[in-house]
Amino acid sequence: SGSADFSLTDSLDLSLAARYDREERTQDVSPLQFPAGVPGARNEESFDKLQPKITFRYQPSDDMNWYLTWGEGFRSGQFNQNGIAQVAAGAGLNGVSDVADQEESESLELGFKGRFADDRLRVNGAVFSTDVEGQQFFSFIGAISAQILTNIDEVSLRGAEFDVVLRPTDEWQLYAAIGYTDSEIEAYTVDPTAVGNLAPYIARTTFNAGAQYNAPFTSWSNLFARFDYERRGEQFWDVNNT
Repeated sequence: SGSADFSLTDSLDLSLAARYDREERTQDVSPLQFPAGVPGARNEESFDKLQPKITFRYQPSDDMNWYLTWGEGFRSGQFNQNGIAQVAAGAGLNGVSDVADQEESESLELGFKGRFADDRLRVNGAVFSTDVEGQQFFSFIGAISAQILTNIDEVSLRGAEFDVVLRPTDEWQLYAAIGYTDSEIEAYTVDPTAVGNLAPYIARTTFNAGAQYNAPFTSWSNLFARFDYERRGEQFWDVNNT
């Protein structure tokens, strides 16, 4: 991995970064493997990706910072039960493989970070767009009675996040954050009827708020108290949104 920073103007910076990952995996199949697959086989796969990242930062004042970031991400693939693709094909299922492919994402984010009231108030916000190819989904396929990883061909995520931190006194800190994500399955070979549904594991809304108090108590100790509240909206655990 590596990065380089450039000052285009007094208030505009450009950052270029890149990271390369390569992961090699080996699967040793039991000699007792039955009824499909190759008993005693050793399977090897490698997964890799170059992940570039470009960030523009615009700072019109000491208390305000805007940024625009584009980048790509990667998650290594994994093995399923050896021979499961053969069993699935026999049941007329497409898109089931002995190897779950790697997951790749491309993201674009626009956001800001601001400080106000002599740094007693901090406000951050961002909007983002992420496209995921091959999202790994741990699913139960009833037709072959198997729990395996499949790849959701295309998933889109669009959303926004906003958080605020307020320090009314030196001892008190109040904070809150809210997020919204609109997800959609755009292509899924294993089950085309899921296209248009919400992606699994993604909560549409998130919210948290809290307060903390920190003040000297004795010459050798502090009094600290903290309260947190968090709520996650509905999310689905399957592609059919059942």
